[in-house]
Amino acid sequence: MHFGITERKVLDADLYKVVQSELRSTEFPLAIRRFAEFAKKPRATDALIEAVDQVLQKYQHGTGLKLPVSVRALCKLMDVKLARPLPSQQASANYTDSSSRALSGHTGLLRLEDSRPVIEIPRHIDYEVARLSVAHELGHLLLHRRGNELDEVMLRMPADPFEEALAEYAARLLLLPRVMWHEFHASTNLAEYAVTQSSTAHVSVHAAVARLGDPDLVRINAQGAILWRELPEAKSFWPMHERMTPWWHLCPGAFIPIRKSKARSGSLVAILAAKPGAHKESRIEDVDIGSFVGIYMIDAFAWGSFERRSRSILTVFRPPADDGLSDRQIQNDVAEHQGLLPLW
Repeated sequence: MHFGITERKVLDADLYKVVQSELRSTEFPLAIRRFAEFAKKPRATDALIEAVDQVLQKYQHGTGLKLPVSVRALCKLMDVKLARPLPSQQASANYTDSSSRALSGHTGLLRLEDSRPVIEIPRHIDYEVARLSVAHELGHLLLHRRGNELDEVMLRMPADPFEEALAEYAARLLLLPRVMWHEFHASTNLAEYAVTQSSTAHVSVHAAVARLGDPDLVRINAQGAILWRELPEAKSFWPMHERMTPWWHLCPGAFIPIRKSKARSGSLVAILAAKPGAHKESRIEDVDIGSFVGIYMIDAFAWGSFERRSRSILTVFRPPADDGLSDRQIQNDVAEHQGLLPLW
């Protein structure tokens, strides 16, 4: 038996590289070093968490954090001009299960006009992706702020991969703040929880799932995640397990044959694929998907329909002996952060 690896994973592969570099004391690019040094923090990730906390503390005006976090209000607070309005929010029974940033590259632009930051987002992108794009550019801005001043020289230079990863982390910190991740317990289905949080925060499911592995959420022990959807060429008479394929994954270091492999007969994915409507279920399985192998507790959540070719199943993998959080652990975690940002 090969049990699931138990050390905690950073699910965002780019941020994982940053965290590993911090652990190895690798020298970072000058802009990142300046950011951490100004904040008097040994790690850029710690400095970024504190910087976002300070922004959200001002944003909430002492009345408590109201969700979803408004990117327009964040821009106003940080004296940033939005060059183009956000697209309209589209009412839908389905969740946004992809991220154009995560799957197709970055979509926003941050520039200076007479020393004032301006954020521009492209036309014809989804509302949720637009929100993440704006928050990502605000992340870049935070990395170049030195108190009330901007390091304009560094801001005008091309961003390196470490900065891009940190800016994306900042976007999740801003739009999916820690207050959203403390109201769960040992029996919580992490897949359903992430999907629900994505809807509450008006962001993509991809972003909410990546949030499960972020460095500040130390008590969540997700080892990986895969979103399954129906193969485009699937026929209605095919068995359910042959119709479902990995659509994207957040399994750091593992090879997952995206849109090529199929679900295993009798697997949790196959079972939920056959059930109409929204369903959640958790069980321990011997997982063998590409190079992602081992015995894991799988939290799965299914939604959408085959008729509309929108059937989606999110699976989140955690150690089989993971009992989740006790109420006391949650209270301790809350108390630990209250001195920094009293949101809960």
